[in-house]
Amino acid sequence: MTAVNLSWNGHLRPGASAAVGFTGAWTGRNPVPTAFTLNGQKCGS
Repeated sequence: MTAVNLSWNGHLRPGASAAVGFTGAWTGRNPVPTAFTLNGQKCGS
């Protein structure tokens, strides 16, 4: 996935901020995960 700016929000002044949104869709199977990590650290038991 790649994110790019729109024509109207390509430049921010120093100290400015921007919010990022995400809209997605999924088709197909969604199996139960066998492992989960956060920042490279295993979660759960």
